Amino acid sequence: MIAAGIAGFVALDLAHAQPVDELIKHVPGDGDVVVRRLDDVSPLVIDALKEPFGCRPAARGLSELGIITFQATPGFLPMTLVPCESIVPRSVVFLFDRGLSNPPRMMKFPHRLFVWNAKSKELVGYAISDMISTPWYVGRSIYRHVGGGGELNGFALVAQERGEMTKDGLKNWQPIETAQPSDIRR
Repeated sequence: MIAAGIAGFVALDLAHAQPVDELIKHVPGDGDVVVRRLDDVSPLVIDALKEPFGCRPAARGLSELGIITFQATPGFLPMTLVPCESIVPRSVVFLFDRGLSNPPRMMKFPHRLFVWNAKSKELVGYAISDMISTPWYVGRSIYRHVGGGGELNGFALVAQERGEMTKDGLKNWQPIETAQPSDIRR
């Protein structure tokens, strides 16, 4: 449901797991590479998933969102989003800051189910509760790639919103907090 309507995915049919440096060669400047089979995931990402914070890739997440490897803009470090299996949907976000032949490092984003939008250069993290209510409220944090650097690889939190999850999808987004241009460090 969250994946619906998100543009910019470039799916490649990968015959087998490839080293990340080979995978990055296939990442278009305005898109990403989506892997939908665990067998096609780089061994470096698989090794990183075994860390103490552990993430078992979610079968449903793989089919709907995939494991996404992307560069926000040329010259920035590659990142990988992995949807994890858990009661509350979430992702881990990895950064290849130790070179492409070493395991990536998990980034310090809050627990959310992250989706990358290559057109808007935004990472959107959905906070979905396991407590069902009517309406079922959902939060989202929007991180935009603004350049610069830092531990978030050039991303800055630009808005936090609350919406409703209904049988017709996510709707009625209301701002909770919006960053002013002067708040965003470049």
